[in-house]
Amino acid sequence: MKRPFDWKILTIIMAAFIILIVMNTWAETDTPPEAADLSGYWPTDGWKYATPEQMGLDPKPLQDMVDTIESSSFSVDSVMVIKDGYVVLDEYFGGYEKGEQHIIYSCTKSVVSTIFGIAHDNGLIPDLDTMLRVIYPDIIPENPGDWKNSITLRDLLMMSGGFDARDSWLYQWEGLDGLHEADDAVEYMLDLPMNFEPGSRFEYTNGVSHLLSCIITEQTGVSAAEYAEEHLFGPLGINDYTWEADSQGRNWGDTRIYFNPHDMAKIGFLFLNYGEWDGEQVISEEWVREATTHRIDANILDGYGYQWWVGDGYYLALGYQGQFIFVYPEHDLIIVFTSSSPETFDYAINLPNKYVLPALD
Repeated sequence: MKRPFDWKILTIIMAAFIILIVMNTWAETDTPPEAADLSGYWPTDGWKYATPEQMGLDPKPLQDMVDTIESSSFSVDSVMVIKDGYVVLDEYFGGYEKGEQHIIYSCTKSVVSTIFGIAHDNGLIPDLDTMLRVIYPDIIPENPGDWKNSITLRDLLMMSGGFDARDSWLYQWEGLDGLHEADDAVEYMLDLPMNFEPGSRFEYTNGVSHLLSCIITEQTGVSAAEYAEEHLFGPLGINDYTWEADSQGRNWGDTRIYFNPHDMAKIGFLFLNYGEWDGEQVISEEWVREATTHRIDANILDGYGYQWWVGDGYYLALGYQGQFIFVYPEHDLIIVFTSSSPETFDYAINLPNKYVLPALD
């Protein structure tokens, strides 16, 4: 007698075939399956992905963060979480797309400080206690005096230059247009009256950050962007960016870099690795430690280093409207946000404490 066809066996065979197809698909995507090799690598050519569970994170708080961002009225454009060098969260909102450049506002300051540090490591920028007037000996500024004569490069790095610039949020940016519209931004800054003795206290000043970029050009003979392409952007694989310049062709040191979030994260990863990148010491470990040390009491966070904000157990680059590069060395953790509204700043800066750090538990 002829045996009837066994449909159950066919069903099992088809199910196994589908499973094989799915497993092959996983192998071709950014997110690795559970058995993936999570050995160390450098994200020069792109970041690798893992699940939160693979990196020892609880996925629920991370998903809760995504859900609350999507349901809120705040304009977070992206959030990226990197643990042990692997991306565990990479989300985009409100029409902002992966790979798209985003203005990083004052995160620019931390990038400029890094370029400044590299030039200093290379002997092109002198000792940080060098007076600013030594860099520009031919400029005879208005409003001269002992305070102005005593400004050092370190004072500029620490946001303690003493200028009465009034170009920050504390003054509704009333002096910022003067800086950005000046025929010569260096002369504009050096002509300003003084408000306090340099080095005596913190005063967030966009103009001193631009002076750092101008000093890079003065000392290296090329723009900050050109110097970075050889010594910072190039080694890190950052090749898709925009950086606007002042009327003299000097890249703005206070703002106006456009990066995508993945390249923002590379800056954080460089610092997380104390200046090393793929076997090369891009910037000295000493500079990284000095730049991210609480050197002076600040306001948004308790401390400030060399154009990096310093908190308890972490440091960050931050920018207007909610651009952030958080670095938590103890946890081998980087968190990047981009946003696009003033009110989003206070909202986004608190998200790591509410959602990401709890995921570590």
